Amino acid sequence: MTNSWLQNIQRRVFPPCCLLCRGAAENDDLCRDCFEDLPRNADACDFCAAPAAAGRCGRCLSQPAAWARAWVPFAYRFPVDRLIGCFKYSGDQIAGRVLAGAVAAEASHRLEAGTIPPECLVPVPLHPSRARERGFDQAVAVAGTIGHRLDLPVRADLIERTRPTRTQASLGAQERSRNLRGAFAPTGRPVSGHVALVDDVLTSGATAAAAAHALYRAGASRVDVWCIARGGSQR
Repeated sequence: MTNSWLQNIQRRVFPPCCLLCRGAAENDDLCRDCFEDLPRNADACDFCAAPAAAGRCGRCLSQPAAWARAWVPFAYRFPVDRLIGCFKYSGDQIAGRVLAGAVAAEASHRLEAGTIPPECLVPVPLHPSRARERGFDQAVAVAGTIGHRLDLPVRADLIERTRPTRTQASLGAQERSRNLRGAFAPTGRPVSGHVALVDDVLTSGATAAAAAHALYRAGASRVDVWCIARGGSQR
């Protein structure tokens, strides 16, 4: 009760402003216009979220993804790309909250329309050495915000990254797959049912595929992929 009262006072004295345009924000993060102007990943493949007319893209028809479905609401274009960079590499937690909040808002619309939610969210883990270097795990932070807003449990204890890997951004599609081979493993905690992997950007899909395989080995019956932005047409 006290916290709620203090928050109401703070809102009146310091009304929330939009991170992008500095206008009045409706949800502490973005104003309605800036939220609506975020680049949507529309007309995307239902299975890998790559640009496609409808349904399943040609690549997924010939080579199905390692997961069941991918849902990625935004395209990796301005300002989403800038916000991800500020969050991931500069530790801007406000940018991370804005991104995760936008994903949660889009996910809420899907769930209201009848999409069956996963039983839990599983952030794609960083290796401990990379997490120490960065100071946080961006997927854990994003999953935490989404889970809180959608009332979905977050399980960061189901899979682990067993070895450090090179940064994926500098690698080609084949190199990305080799880089992630054997990089994830189940922790030994039982997994069952429908789970959703959470990460920031889906590009080649190598990271998501490696993590999904680990979850299937742990006993998951269905693995979906939820990311903030689609970074390319390759899976």
